[in-house]
Amino acid sequence: MKTLCLFVDSDRADQYLNSVAHGILYENVRAVSFWHIQRPDNEGVPSGYSARVMYRVQDLLTALSERAQYIDTRDRRVSLEKLYGPEQATKISEFYKRCTSVSVSYSNHDIDRKDLRRKLRSIARNGQPYICDVTGLRKIFLGDLAAIALVENLQGLFVFDLIKSPDFEQPVEMLIHNLDRPLDRQYKYVDILDTETYRSCSQSVALRSPTIRAAIAMALAFLAAGLGVALWLGFESEFAKYLNVFSQVAGVVALALAIWPPRPRN
Repeated sequence: MKTLCLFVDSDRADQYLNSVAHGILYENVRAVSFWHIQRPDNEGVPSGYSARVMYRVQDLLTALSERAQYIDTRDRRVSLEKLYGPEQATKISEFYKRCTSVSVSYSNHDIDRKDLRRKLRSIARNGQPYICDVTGLRKIFLGDLAAIALVENLQGLFVFDLIKSPDFEQPVEMLIHNLDRPLDRQYKYVDILDTETYRSCSQSVALRSPTIRAAIAMALAFLAAGLGVALWLGFESEFAKYLNVFSQVAGVVALALAIWPPRPRN
């Protein structure tokens, strides 16, 4: 079971509902945590913003599944039967009942921007599977999250990406029940960090770590010392044999640090 860490920055519930429904139906998500990043200039943003968005998403999911209603951007409740007809409205309601029929826990957090790295580090290190979703996050925070993902080894940053052109005149058409077609799915759930460029940069950062450079230098020094002693005393001498083994162990340690670089503590 996974936890969906959903970064929220908009009152519109639609985009978050898509990620929640996809997570529950296809990613084995059984806990959803709504995260709102606060900044010093968040004037006018009420406290408890993450809770407000969480309740709006839950309300929309309940309306779709239990009452066959869509809540539009003006908080008006629109009957799915009027939009699609009785038969299709029932199918749509059944689609969302698949999400509400499983036990899912919900929580919310308002996080100060300066505490973001510490919070994400705790998620990355607690050993529980998780998904970080940045579909609805403001772009000014993406740089922060990409940098944190690089140094804290996050498993990815995911977005619910529409394949079809968005229809802002009919936002209900962009909900997942209209996109999740068996033979022609109209969206992708994409890890934006899953690129050759990011992997290359991640390896470069790891290799530039002072700890790794020191380990490699020590390994090379022991290898050179082992070879020098072997040439001086002979390859069959006991001392040369032990030093050779020690230098090989040091080389393995340096290699392990290159593959699994230590994470910073601050």
